[in-house]
Amino acid sequence: MDEPLEKVFRLRRLFCVIAWIFVLVTIAKVGLILHLSLTEGLAGHPSMVEVYVGTAIPTLFLVYHWRMRIDAVGVHRRRFLRWRTYRWDEFKQRGVAPAKDYSGFVFPNRRWGETKLSAATLSDEDGEYLLTRCFEAWEAPTQIEIPPVLEINDKGDSFPHRLLHFDASGVTVRKRKRYTRFAWSEIAPIVFYRHRGQTVGFTMCEIPIPGGSARLSARTLKEQLRGPDPQIIAAFLERHVPADRILYVHPGQPESVAEVEVLIDRLQARYRDACRSRLPFIGLSLGGSVALLLYSMWVCGQPFDWMLHSGVIYLGGMGVIVAFALPRLFRGQLEDLQRRREQLLNESPRVDESEKRV
Repeated sequence: MDEPLEKVFRLRRLFCVIAWIFVLVTIAKVGLILHLSLTEGLAGHPSMVEVYVGTAIPTLFLVYHWRMRIDAVGVHRRRFLRWRTYRWDEFKQRGVAPAKDYSGFVFPNRRWGETKLSAATLSDEDGEYLLTRCFEAWEAPTQIEIPPVLEINDKGDSFPHRLLHFDASGVTVRKRKRYTRFAWSEIAPIVFYRHRGQTVGFTMCEIPIPGGSARLSARTLKEQLRGPDPQIIAAFLERHVPADRILYVHPGQPESVAEVEVLIDRLQARYRDACRSRLPFIGLSLGGSVALLLYSMWVCGQPFDWMLHSGVIYLGGMGVIVAFALPRLFRGQLEDLQRRREQLLNESPRVDESEKRV
C-alpha cells in the first residue's frame, strides 16, 4: 500500500442519494414515533427508535467509508474496515475470468466475499477506467472453438419468438413456419458494446435484422436466449462478417461520432419508454398502495396505524419518485452524449488540417 496512488474511486452518486433518502425517511419515522408516544401515550413505540437509528447511521457510514483505489500493485477495495488487494499478477492465474455480464472479474480461488471484483458500484466513467485496466492485465483466451453454425432462440421484443440460424454467408430467420434469408451485406453494421481493452465477448450485441433487431445481452443471455456464450458468438461473427459491417462501441467515453450516434439512438429509445411508462407506473404504485391499505383495513379488520402502514405509503411514494427520476436521468445522459458529439465534431477539422500540413 506504499505505492503511489494512481486513482481513487468512491461509490456512484446513486448509492449516496439512496442512503440519504433512507436517512431522511428514518428521521421522519423517528419524529412520528416520538410524536405519537408523547401525544397519545403509545407504549412500546419508542423502542423502535433504536432500531431505525441503528440501521440508518451505519448505512450512511458504510456508503461514505467505501473506497477503491488503483496503483502499480493492483486494485485495492475497502468495504468495511480492512483493505483487500487484487494484485495485477492474479489476473493471469488459472480460472480468473470476466463475470458473465462483463461488469467485473471473478476470482474463484479467493474466499467468500472476495470472489468478485465488480465495477457496477462505480460511476460509468470510473467503472470504464477500472475495467480497462483489468482487461489489460487479464490474459484473454487465444483459441476459441468456433462452430460452423450458430442457432439462437431470440426471446426478445418480437412475438412469437424467432429462431436465428447463423452461418458463414448470412442469417436465416424462422418465425412460425416462415423462413427469411439475409446475407451479411444486407444487414446494417452489427454493434458490439465492449469495455475499452476488452477483446472477447460483449456486454451487448445488436444485430439489425430487417423486421426487428436482435439484442443479445451478456447479462441475460442464458435466461432469454438458448444459445452459446458471448465469447463464441462474438468470435463467430468477427470471423464471418466483413470488418466494415461491425462497429465497436465503448459506452464509457466514445471516441468517434459513429459510437456517439449509436449510444444516442439507444438512449433515446430508453428515454421514450420511460416517459411512456411514467403515468402507468405512478398509477400502479399509488393504486397498489391504496389497495394494500384497504385490504388491511377492511378485509383484515386492522385499524389504520401510522407505524403499521407507513411502509406501504413509503413504497407508493418511492414509486412516484422513480417514475419522475428515470426520465430525468436519461435526459441528463443524452445531454452529456450530445456535448461529446459536438466536441468530437469540433475536433475533427483540426485533425484534418494537421494531417494536411504533414
